Formats: sequence, structure tokens, C-alpha cells
Amino acid sequence: MNNKIHDIHPGTSEQYNQAGITVEGGANSLEHDYRLSEKRDVWVINNTVWNVSNGYSDWNNGIMFFGTGVYIVNNTIYNCANKGIYGNNWKNLGLQNYVYGNNIYQCSTIMDIYSEIKISSSDPGKNPHSPQIWYQR
Repeated sequence: MNNKIHDIHPGTSEQYNQAGITVEGGANSLEHDYRLSEKRDVWVINNTVWNVSNGYSDWNNGIMFFGTGVYIVNNTIYNCANKGIYGNNWKNLGLQNYVYGNNIYQCSTIMDIYSEIKISSSDPGKNPHSPQIWYQR
């Protein structure tokens, strides 16, 4: 929440993520089915991501997520060599995701979300969780 992420090169030999912000997929194999009933909601709110380039060809995205209960709300994303927001189906848990109020420009593709991912473009409301402040001075 409220981060500024810029001038990064994802997908290099030292950095394996595929975007400025990446929310990874969930475990969905039979041995982990007990976790599917857990509530999952990751909020990516009010961040600014820019100048994401020069990594591997498909790994220059602003925000990337999988179908795991992600809320991508009111972010500003610009100057990404590939996609502003990329929703991939890898380890998709089939949970509802929200993509709302984001400002995306100067990216090769504004948004690319796999059709198997459940997406709502409506306002999800206020984040019900309190921000963690243990790391702040």
C-alpha cells in the first residue's frame, strides 16, 4: 500500500519475478486442498509503478497476479514494456479477484487477464484490514 516502485528490470538472472509487484499463485494440489477453505485476500492499493523494462521479453509488467483472491485497487502504472496489469492462470484457486480504479498508461498492453480468472471490475469497498506498522519508524 502506497509504495513507489520504479526503474526495475524483472526476469534477469538475479531477479525471477515478472513485474514490479507480483502476487504469486496458491497451492492447489491434492496435498494442499485443506488450505482452499482459508480466506485469501491480498490488497494491492494506491501504489505507483513505473519504468519496468529490460528484463526477459514477457516479464516487464507493472502488476502481475494469479487467481488467488487479489484486490488491485487505485494503482498508477506507467511506462512498462509489457502489460500494466497481468492476470495469469498459474495455480489459480478460482477465488474472486477485483481490479478497480487503476490508472494505466504508456504500457505495451494496458491489461491482459486470462479468461479463467474470476474478475470483478466493481468497487470492492474499503480494505477491512489494518495496515501493518511494525516496520515503520
